[in-house]
Amino acid sequence: MSNFFGVSNSPGRLERARMRLPWRAIVPLAVTAILALAPAPPGLTQHAWYYFAIFAGVIAALLTEPLPGGAVGLIGVVVVTVFAPFVLYGPDELAKPGFDPANAALTWALAGFFQRDRMADLCRLHLRSCL
Repeated sequence: MSNFFGVSNSPGRLERARMRLPWRAIVPLAVTAILALAPAPPGLTQHAWYYFAIFAGVIAALLTEPLPGGAVGLIGVVVVTVFAPFVLYGPDELAKPGFDPANAALTWALAGFFQRDRMADLCRLHLRSCL
C-alpha cells in the first residue's frame, strides 16, 4: 500500500522508523547529561557550564532530529527557563534581595520572541524601501 507520493506505508517500514527514534532522542539527552556532570573548565562558572550543556544538547538534537527543529528549540528555551536559577543566574545574583529568577527568566524567554518579530519587521521595511 502506498500513499499519494508513492511511498510505502507498510507496517515493516513504520516499525523500522520507530526503532530508529530512541537513539535519536537518547543522544541529545546523553550529551547534555555528560557535559552537565563534567566539571566546569577553569574560568567558567558552574551555571554557565550548565547553560552550555543545554545548548550542546539542543545542537545535538538539531543534528539527530528526534523532533522538528522548531520543537527542539522551544524545548531548549523551556528547559533553560525552568532551570533558570541554576542555569542563567549565579549565586551572587540570586542572593540579591528582591531578585525574582522566575520573572527574570520569563523576561529572558519572551525577549527572544520579541526580538525575532522586530527583526522580521526590519527585514520587511528594508524590502519595501528597495522596491
